Amino acid sequence: ESFQAFDQNKDGYLSKEEWQAAMAAVLPGLHSADADAVFGRFDANGDGFLSLAEFNSFFQDYSDRTFQWQQGEWPTYTPPPTEATWEKETLDLVRECLSIGRSGLTITEVFRRLDVDHDNKMTSYEFDRMVTTYRPELQHEHLLSLFQKVNTSNSGAISTSEFVARFG
Repeated sequence: ESFQAFDQNKDGYLSKEEWQAAMAAVLPGLHSADADAVFGRFDANGDGFLSLAEFNSFFQDYSDRTFQWQQGEWPTYTPPPTEATWEKETLDLVRECLSIGRSGLTITEVFRRLDVDHDNKMTSYEFDRMVTTYRPELQHEHLLSLFQKVNTSNSGAISTSEFVARFG
């Protein structure tokens, strides 16, 4: 609903200008340079627009960090882990196969379908099922390594925002 309200020209994407206007309305004290930095962080494909999946990633990340802060922890930025060549190739293959062009689903819809127990988290079991669909020869230690690359929070389960960040 928020996405549609901010998408002034109704093209299904938020331009940087629409993002700036949205941030000015929601966070009036936010400097435009900070709004630009946040935009750049969530514009996963670097096309200069936020898709609904990228926008959802922003709000999921915000809610994940707000929860941590409410628990007394200050959120810290952790850069994505470095991926070995085979890890990048495998995760990129999965990303391509899950893309809207191939699956017909948005990345958040894919996540909801793969989340077998519907707890809004992807367990290692659910992740392994997904990856071995495309790379059945991978051993447990390889699957664990891939899981850890996507589960950047090290929470033991992949959140929607982590999933969207890597596969969206």
